[in-house]
Amino acid sequence: LYAAIWEKSAYPLAMAKHGLSRKNYQHTFDNLYYQGYVPVFVNAFASSGADNYNAIWVNKVMKYADINKMDTAVENYMSTQGVNGYSFAVTKNGRLVFAKSYGYADKAANEIMSPNHSMRIMSVSKSVTAAGIMKLLEQNKISMNQKVFGPNSILGSKYATPSDKKKLNDITISQLLHHTSGLRTCNGESEFWNKDKTYDDTMKMLLKSSDLLKFTPNTKSSYSNTGYFILAVVIQQISGQSYETFIRTNVLNPAGVGSGMYVGLANGSVKSNEAHYTPETKQNMQLWAGFGGWVARPIDLVKYLGKVDGSNTPPDIIKTSTHAILTQDTPLSPNYGCGWTISGDKQRHNGAHGGSRSWLAEIGDGYSIAIIVNNAPSNDSNLSKLLNDISTAVKGVSGFPAYDLF
Repeated sequence: LYAAIWEKSAYPLAMAKHGLSRKNYQHTFDNLYYQGYVPVFVNAFASSGADNYNAIWVNKVMKYADINKMDTAVENYMSTQGVNGYSFAVTKNGRLVFAKSYGYADKAANEIMSPNHSMRIMSVSKSVTAAGIMKLLEQNKISMNQKVFGPNSILGSKYATPSDKKKLNDITISQLLHHTSGLRTCNGESEFWNKDKTYDDTMKMLLKSSDLLKFTPNTKSSYSNTGYFILAVVIQQISGQSYETFIRTNVLNPAGVGSGMYVGLANGSVKSNEAHYTPETKQNMQLWAGFGGWVARPIDLVKYLGKVDGSNTPPDIIKTSTHAILTQDTPLSPNYGCGWTISGDKQRHNGAHGGSRSWLAEIGDGYSIAIIVNNAPSNDSNLSKLLNDISTAVKGVSGFPAYDLF
Protein backbone atom coordinates (compact mmCIF):
# COMPACT_ATOMS: atom_id res chain seq x y z
CA LEU A 1 0.00 0.00 0.00
CA TYR A 2 2.79 2.44 0.91
CA ALA A 3 4.57 1.66 -2.37
CA ALA A 4 1.39 2.24 -4.36
CA ILE A 5 0.80 5.64 -2.72
CA TRP A 6 4.47 6.58 -3.11
CA GLU A 7 4.45 5.62 -6.81
CA LYS A 8 1.74 8.17 -7.59
CA SER A 9 3.64 11.09 -6.10
CA ALA A 10 5.85 13.22 -8.34
CA TYR A 11 9.28 12.13 -6.98
CA PRO A 12 10.55 9.65 -6.14
CA LEU A 13 8.64 6.71 -7.57
CA ALA A 14 8.78 3.39 -5.77
CA MET A 15 8.13 -0.15 -6.92
CA ALA A 16 7.73 -3.21 -4.71
CA LYS A 17 7.70 -6.82 -5.93
CA HIS A 18 7.15 -9.91 -3.82
CA GLY A 19 7.82 -13.62 -4.18
CA LEU A 20 9.72 -13.46 -7.46
CA SER A 21 11.47 -16.57 -8.75
CA ARG A 22 15.19 -16.27 -9.44
CA LYS A 23 14.65 -15.87 -13.19
CA ASN A 24 11.79 -13.39 -12.85
CA TYR A 25 13.70 -11.39 -10.25
CA GLN A 26 16.47 -10.87 -12.80
CA HIS A 27 13.96 -9.96 -15.52
CA THR A 28 12.24 -7.51 -13.16
CA PHE A 29 15.57 -5.99 -12.12
CA ASP A 30 16.55 -5.46 -15.78
CA ASN A 31 13.15 -4.04 -16.65
CA LEU A 32 13.23 -1.49 -13.84
CA TYR A 33 16.86 -0.56 -14.50
CA TYR A 34 16.03 0.64 -18.01
CA GLN A 35 13.24 2.81 -16.58
CA GLY A 36 15.58 4.58 -14.16
CA TYR A 37 14.87 2.56 -11.00
CA VAL A 38 17.55 1.49 -8.51
CA PRO A 39 17.07 -1.16 -5.78
CA VAL A 40 16.98 -0.01 -2.16
CA PHE A 41 15.93 -3.26 -0.48
CA VAL A 42 16.28 -6.92 -1.45
CA ASN A 43 15.21 -9.92 0.63
CA ALA A 44 15.78 -13.55 -0.38
CA PHE A 45 13.97 -16.49 1.15
CA ALA A 46 13.52 -20.21 0.59
CA SER A 47 10.14 -21.60 -0.40
CA SER A 48 9.34 -25.13 -1.57
CA GLY A 49 13.01 -25.83 -2.17
CA ALA A 50 13.62 -22.75 -4.34
CA ASP A 51 15.00 -19.28 -3.74
CA ASN A 52 12.52 -16.40 -4.02
CA TYR A 53 12.90 -12.63 -3.73
CA ASN A 54 11.18 -9.53 -2.40
CA ALA A 55 12.52 -6.13 -3.40
CA ILE A 56 11.84 -2.41 -3.43
CA TRP A 57 13.16 -0.01 -6.07
CA VAL A 58 13.14 3.80 -6.19
CA ASN A 59 13.13 6.03 -9.28
CA LYS A 60 14.38 9.60 -8.84
CA VAL A 61 14.75 10.45 -12.54
CA MET A 62 11.34 9.80 -14.14
CA LYS A 63 7.91 11.19 -13.27
CA TYR A 64 4.98 8.89 -12.58
CA ALA A 65 2.85 10.74 -15.14
CA ASP A 66 5.42 10.16 -17.87
CA ILE A 67 5.88 6.45 -17.25
CA ASN A 68 2.11 6.08 -16.86
CA LYS A 69 1.57 7.73 -20.23
CA MET A 70 3.70 5.08 -21.93
CA ASP A 71 2.27 2.27 -19.80
CA THR A 72 -1.27 3.26 -20.74
CA ALA A 73 -0.47 3.27 -24.45
CA VAL A 74 1.17 -0.15 -24.32
CA GLU A 75 -1.34 -1.80 -21.99
CA ASN A 76 -4.30 -0.55 -24.05
CA TYR A 77 -2.68 -1.91 -27.19
CA MET A 78 -1.95 -5.27 -25.59
CA SER A 79 -5.46 -5.68 -24.21
CA THR A 80 -7.30 -4.61 -27.38
CA GLN A 81 -4.98 -6.50 -29.73
CA GLY A 82 -4.52 -9.66 -27.67
CA VAL A 83 -0.75 -9.31 -27.40
CA ASN A 84 1.09 -11.55 -24.90
CA GLY A 85 4.49 -9.84 -24.75
CA TYR A 86 5.66 -6.36 -25.74
CA SER A 87 9.10 -4.76 -25.55
CA PHE A 88 10.29 -1.34 -26.67
CA ALA A 89 13.31 0.97 -26.40
CA VAL A 90 13.74 4.71 -26.92
CA THR A 91 16.73 6.84 -27.87
CA LYS A 92 16.92 10.62 -27.77
CA ASN A 93 19.67 12.10 -29.95
CA GLY A 94 21.44 8.75 -29.91
CA ARG A 95 21.22 8.18 -26.13
CA LEU A 96 19.29 5.23 -24.75
CA VAL A 97 16.91 6.92 -22.33
CA PHE A 98 14.23 4.32 -21.70
CA ALA A 99 13.28 0.70 -22.34
CA LYS A 100 10.49 -1.41 -20.94
CA SER A 101 8.87 -4.80 -21.44
CA TYR A 102 5.37 -6.04 -20.63
CA GLY A 103 3.65 -9.39 -20.40
CA TYR A 104 5.34 -12.70 -21.00
CA ALA A 105 8.38 -13.99 -22.86
CA ASP A 106 7.00 -17.49 -22.30
CA LYS A 107 3.45 -17.44 -20.97
CA ALA A 108 3.28 -21.22 -20.50
CA ALA A 109 6.33 -21.11 -18.21
CA ASN A 110 5.19 -17.90 -16.44
CA GLU A 111 8.42 -16.19 -17.57
CA ILE A 112 7.92 -12.44 -17.71
CA MET A 113 9.30 -10.33 -20.56
CA SER A 114 12.54 -8.40 -20.04
CA PRO A 115 14.24 -5.74 -22.18
CA ASN A 116 17.06 -8.28 -22.42
CA HIS A 117 14.91 -10.85 -24.18
CA SER A 118 15.70 -11.09 -27.89
CA MET A 119 12.93 -11.58 -30.46
CA ARG A 120 12.61 -12.06 -34.19
CA ILE A 121 12.61 -8.78 -36.12
CA MET A 122 11.58 -10.28 -39.49
CA SER A 123 11.78 -7.72 -42.35
CA VAL A 124 13.66 -5.14 -40.29
CA SER A 125 16.47 -7.57 -41.23
CA LYS A 126 16.46 -6.02 -44.72
CA SER A 127 17.98 -2.83 -43.33
CA VAL A 128 20.81 -4.89 -41.83
CA THR A 129 21.51 -6.56 -45.17
CA ALA A 130 21.49 -3.15 -46.86
CA ALA A 131 24.04 -1.90 -44.33
CA GLY A 132 26.27 -4.84 -45.26
CA ILE A 133 26.05 -3.91 -48.94
CA MET A 134 26.93 -0.30 -48.04
CA LYS A 135 30.10 -1.55 -46.32
CA LEU A 136 31.05 -3.49 -49.46
CA LEU A 137 30.53 -0.27 -51.43
CA GLU A 138 32.90 1.57 -49.10
CA GLN A 139 35.45 -1.23 -49.47
CA ASN A 140 35.26 -0.79 -53.28
CA LYS A 141 34.24 -4.42 -53.68
CA ILE A 142 30.89 -3.73 -55.30
CA SER A 143 28.98 -1.02 -57.15
CA MET A 144 25.28 -0.17 -57.18
CA ASN A 145 24.94 -0.75 -60.93
CA GLN A 146 26.93 -3.98 -60.95
CA LYS A 147 25.19 -6.93 -62.58
CA VAL A 148 24.30 -9.88 -60.35
CA PHE A 149 23.80 -12.61 -62.97
CA GLY A 150 25.30 -13.35 -66.36
CA PRO A 151 28.78 -12.90 -67.89
CA ASN A 152 31.28 -10.96 -65.76
CA SER A 153 28.74 -10.57 -62.97
CA ILE A 154 28.95 -11.21 -59.23
CA LEU A 155 27.21 -14.59 -59.22
CA GLY A 156 27.43 -15.55 -62.89
CA SER A 157 30.37 -17.92 -62.52
CA LYS A 158 28.64 -19.83 -59.70
CA TYR A 159 25.01 -19.68 -60.83
CA ALA A 160 24.52 -19.84 -64.58
CA THR A 161 21.50 -18.02 -65.93
CA PRO A 162 18.86 -20.51 -67.12
CA SER A 163 18.15 -20.29 -70.85
CA ASP A 164 14.52 -19.33 -70.18
CA LYS A 165 15.43 -16.47 -67.82
CA LYS A 166 17.86 -14.27 -69.75
CA LYS A 167 16.34 -11.14 -68.25
CA LEU A 168 18.00 -12.09 -64.95
CA ASN A 169 21.20 -10.79 -66.52
CA ASP A 170 19.79 -7.24 -66.36
CA ILE A 171 19.38 -7.24 -62.57
CA THR A 172 21.67 -4.93 -60.60
CA ILE A 173 22.53 -4.52 -56.93
CA SER A 174 20.51 -1.29 -56.84
CA GLN A 175 17.43 -3.04 -58.19
CA LEU A 176 17.63 -5.76 -55.54
CA LEU A 177 17.91 -3.15 -52.80
CA HIS A 178 15.00 -1.06 -54.11
CA HIS A 179 12.67 -3.99 -54.95
CA THR A 180 12.70 -3.14 -58.67
CA SER A 181 14.44 -6.33 -59.87
CA GLY A 182 11.27 -8.02 -61.13
CA LEU A 183 11.84 -11.02 -58.86
CA ARG A 184 8.84 -12.53 -57.10
CA THR A 185 8.99 -12.86 -53.34
CA CYS A 186 9.88 -16.04 -51.48
CA ASN A 187 9.67 -17.72 -48.05
CA GLY A 188 6.94 -20.31 -48.53
CA GLU A 189 9.04 -22.83 -50.48
CA SER A 190 10.02 -26.02 -48.64
CA GLU A 191 13.72 -25.15 -48.78
CA PHE A 192 13.17 -22.15 -46.51
CA TRP A 193 11.57 -24.43 -43.90
CA ASN A 194 14.08 -27.27 -44.02
CA LYS A 195 16.92 -27.10 -41.49
CA ASP A 196 19.18 -29.19 -43.71
CA LYS A 197 18.98 -27.00 -46.82
CA THR A 198 21.81 -24.63 -47.73
CA TYR A 199 22.07 -21.32 -49.59
CA ASP A 200 23.27 -23.30 -52.61
CA ASP A 201 20.26 -25.62 -52.51
CA THR A 202 17.92 -22.66 -52.28
CA MET A 203 19.55 -20.66 -55.06
CA LYS A 204 19.29 -23.64 -57.40
CA MET A 205 15.63 -24.07 -56.49
CA LEU A 206 14.88 -20.42 -57.20
CA LEU A 207 16.69 -20.44 -60.53
CA LYS A 208 14.62 -23.45 -61.64
CA SER A 209 11.37 -21.76 -60.61
CA SER A 210 9.21 -21.01 -63.64
CA ASP A 211 7.71 -17.89 -62.05
CA LEU A 212 10.90 -16.38 -60.61
CA LEU A 213 10.56 -13.20 -62.68
CA LYS A 214 7.26 -11.36 -62.27
CA PHE A 215 8.15 -8.54 -64.67
CA THR A 216 11.04 -7.09 -66.65
CA PRO A 217 13.72 -5.74 -64.30
CA ASN A 218 13.67 -2.00 -63.63
CA THR A 219 10.17 -1.38 -64.96
CA LYS A 220 8.24 -1.19 -61.67
CA SER A 221 8.47 -1.97 -57.96
CA SER A 222 7.32 -5.09 -56.10
CA TYR A 223 8.41 -5.99 -52.57
CA SER A 224 10.63 -9.07 -52.79
CA ASN A 225 12.15 -11.23 -50.07
CA THR A 226 13.96 -13.05 -52.89
CA GLY A 227 15.95 -9.93 -53.72
CA TYR A 228 17.29 -9.68 -50.18
CA PHE A 229 17.99 -13.43 -50.03
CA ILE A 230 20.15 -12.96 -53.13
CA LEU A 231 21.86 -9.92 -51.56
CA ALA A 232 22.89 -12.20 -48.67
CA VAL A 233 24.33 -14.62 -51.25
CA VAL A 234 26.17 -11.68 -52.85
CA ILE A 235 27.68 -10.71 -49.49
CA GLN A 236 28.93 -14.25 -48.97
CA GLN A 237 30.29 -14.55 -52.51
CA ILE A 238 32.24 -11.28 -52.38
CA SER A 239 33.45 -11.46 -48.77
CA GLY A 240 34.26 -15.17 -48.65
CA GLN A 241 32.60 -15.23 -45.23
CA SER A 242 29.24 -16.38 -43.96
CA TYR A 243 26.58 -13.69 -44.15
CA GLU A 244 26.28 -13.40 -40.36
CA THR A 245 30.05 -13.25 -39.83
CA PHE A 246 30.41 -10.45 -42.37
CA ILE A 247 27.54 -8.45 -40.88
CA ARG A 248 28.81 -8.90 -37.34
CA THR A 249 32.38 -7.93 -38.26
CA ASN A 250 31.55 -4.98 -40.50
CA VAL A 251 28.24 -3.64 -39.16
CA LEU A 252 27.27 -4.81 -35.68
CA ASN A 253 30.65 -4.87 -33.95
CA PRO A 254 31.57 -1.36 -35.20
CA ALA A 255 28.10 -0.22 -34.06
CA GLY A 256 28.73 -1.62 -30.58
CA VAL A 257 25.91 -4.15 -30.85
CA GLY A 258 26.62 -7.33 -28.92
CA SER A 259 25.49 -10.94 -28.94
CA GLY A 260 21.86 -10.08 -28.11
CA MET A 261 21.43 -9.65 -31.88
CA TYR A 262 21.99 -12.70 -34.06
CA VAL A 263 20.60 -14.78 -36.92
CA GLY A 264 18.14 -17.37 -35.67
CA LEU A 265 18.61 -21.13 -35.77
CA ALA A 266 18.27 -23.32 -38.85
CA ASN A 267 15.76 -25.57 -37.08
CA GLY A 268 13.55 -22.61 -36.18
CA SER A 269 13.85 -23.13 -32.42
CA VAL A 270 14.47 -20.30 -29.97
CA LYS A 271 17.81 -19.73 -28.28
CA SER A 272 18.36 -19.20 -24.58
CA ASN A 273 16.97 -15.80 -23.54
CA GLU A 274 14.90 -15.56 -26.72
CA ALA A 275 11.17 -15.09 -26.24
CA HIS A 276 8.67 -17.69 -27.41
CA TYR A 277 6.16 -16.90 -30.14
CA THR A 278 2.51 -17.61 -30.82
CA PRO A 279 2.50 -19.33 -33.25
CA GLU A 280 6.02 -20.75 -32.99
CA THR A 281 6.87 -21.15 -36.68
CA LYS A 282 9.87 -23.32 -37.55
CA GLN A 283 11.44 -21.75 -40.63
CA ASN A 284 15.16 -22.07 -41.37
CA MET A 285 16.19 -18.70 -39.94
CA GLN A 286 19.68 -19.05 -41.44
CA LEU A 287 18.18 -19.00 -44.93
CA TRP A 288 15.80 -16.20 -43.96
CA ALA A 289 18.71 -14.13 -42.64
CA GLY A 290 19.02 -11.59 -45.45
CA PHE A 291 15.32 -10.75 -45.58
CA GLY A 292 13.90 -11.78 -42.20
CA GLY A 293 16.15 -13.95 -40.06
CA TRP A 294 17.66 -11.61 -37.46
CA VAL A 295 16.77 -11.80 -33.77
CA ALA A 296 17.42 -8.81 -31.48
CA ARG A 297 16.52 -6.85 -28.40
CA PRO A 298 14.83 -3.49 -29.07
CA ILE A 299 17.87 -2.00 -27.28
CA ASP A 300 20.14 -3.49 -29.96
CA LEU A 301 17.98 -2.16 -32.76
CA VAL A 302 17.95 1.47 -31.65
CA LYS A 303 21.71 1.31 -31.09
CA TYR A 304 22.21 -0.03 -34.61
CA LEU A 305 19.89 2.61 -36.08
CA GLY A 306 21.86 5.35 -34.36
CA LYS A 307 24.93 4.20 -36.28
CA VAL A 308 23.35 4.30 -39.76
CA ASP A 309 21.01 7.30 -39.48
CA GLY A 310 23.17 10.03 -41.02
CA SER A 311 23.69 11.81 -37.70
CA ASN A 312 27.05 12.60 -36.14
CA THR A 313 25.64 11.88 -32.67
CA PRO A 314 26.68 9.17 -32.22
CA PRO A 315 29.10 8.92 -35.18
CA ASP A 316 27.86 6.68 -37.98
CA ILE A 317 29.68 3.55 -39.14
CA ILE A 318 29.09 4.58 -42.76
CA LYS A 319 30.21 7.73 -44.55
CA THR A 320 27.86 10.64 -45.20
CA SER A 321 28.05 9.94 -48.92
CA THR A 322 27.17 6.28 -48.27
CA HIS A 323 24.20 7.26 -46.12
CA ALA A 324 22.94 9.34 -49.04
CA ILE A 325 22.98 6.19 -51.19
CA LEU A 326 21.34 4.14 -48.42
CA THR A 327 18.41 6.54 -48.16
CA GLN A 328 18.00 7.45 -51.84
CA ASP A 329 14.77 6.23 -53.39
CA THR A 330 14.21 5.84 -57.14
CA PRO A 331 11.43 6.97 -59.49
CA LEU A 332 10.16 3.37 -59.45
CA SER A 333 10.42 3.01 -55.66
CA PRO A 334 9.30 6.34 -54.20
CA ASN A 335 9.91 6.61 -50.45
CA TYR A 336 11.87 3.34 -50.35
CA GLY A 337 15.64 3.57 -50.18
CA CYS A 338 17.91 0.59 -49.53
CA GLY A 339 16.22 -1.55 -46.89
CA TRP A 340 14.45 1.48 -45.40
CA THR A 341 11.18 3.29 -45.94
CA ILE A 342 12.10 6.97 -46.18
CA SER A 343 9.93 9.88 -45.02
CA GLY A 344 11.80 13.17 -45.31
CA ASP A 345 14.93 12.65 -43.23
CA LYS A 346 13.44 9.77 -41.23
CA GLN A 347 14.17 6.06 -41.71
CA ARG A 348 11.87 3.22 -40.68
CA HIS A 349 10.99 -0.39 -41.43
CA ASN A 350 8.64 -2.93 -39.93
CA GLY A 351 8.59 -6.71 -39.84
CA ALA A 352 5.85 -9.32 -39.65
CA HIS A 353 5.61 -13.08 -39.86
CA GLY A 354 4.15 -15.83 -37.70
CA GLY A 355 4.31 -14.83 -34.04
CA SER A 356 6.53 -11.75 -34.40
CA ARG A 357 5.79 -8.10 -35.22
CA SER A 358 8.39 -5.33 -35.11
CA TRP A 359 9.16 -1.69 -35.84
CA LEU A 360 12.42 0.25 -36.01
CA ALA A 361 11.79 3.91 -36.69
CA GLU A 362 12.90 7.49 -36.32
CA ILE A 363 9.81 9.34 -35.09
CA GLY A 364 11.03 12.96 -35.04
CA ASP A 365 12.30 15.42 -32.42
CA GLY A 366 15.50 13.35 -32.09
CA TYR A 367 13.65 10.21 -31.00
CA SER A 368 14.10 6.71 -32.38
CA ILE A 369 12.12 3.73 -31.21
CA ALA A 370 12.19 -0.05 -31.58
CA ILE A 371 9.23 -2.29 -30.73
CA ILE A 372 8.85 -6.07 -30.86
CA VAL A 373 5.85 -8.20 -29.86
CA ASN A 374 5.75 -11.99 -29.74
CA ASN A 375 2.34 -12.73 -31.22
CA ALA A 376 0.22 -11.26 -33.98
CA PRO A 377 -2.06 -8.33 -33.06
CA SER A 378 -5.71 -9.11 -33.77
CA ASN A 379 -6.60 -5.96 -35.72
CA ASP A 380 -3.48 -4.07 -36.79
CA SER A 381 -2.36 -5.75 -40.00
CA ASN A 382 -0.18 -2.88 -41.25
CA LEU A 383 1.19 -2.28 -37.72
CA SER A 384 0.45 1.46 -37.91
CA LYS A 385 -1.24 1.43 -34.51
CA LEU A 386 1.67 -0.47 -32.96
CA LEU A 387 4.04 2.35 -33.93
CA ASN A 388 1.72 5.34 -33.63
CA ASP A 389 0.36 4.70 -30.14
CA ILE A 390 3.70 4.41 -28.37
CA SER A 391 5.31 7.11 -30.56
CA THR A 392 2.63 9.58 -29.47
CA ALA A 393 3.17 8.63 -25.81
CA VAL A 394 6.98 8.91 -26.05
CA LYS A 395 6.82 12.33 -27.69
CA GLY A 396 4.38 13.41 -24.98
CA VAL A 397 6.82 12.68 -22.15
CA SER A 398 7.76 15.88 -20.33
CA GLY A 399 11.42 14.91 -20.19
CA PHE A 400 13.70 11.89 -20.24
CA PRO A 401 16.87 11.70 -18.12
CA ALA A 402 20.12 13.16 -19.44
CA TYR A 403 21.98 9.86 -19.08
CA ASP A 404 22.79 7.28 -21.72
CA LEU A 405 21.81 3.73 -20.70
CA PHE A 406 23.93 2.26 -23.50
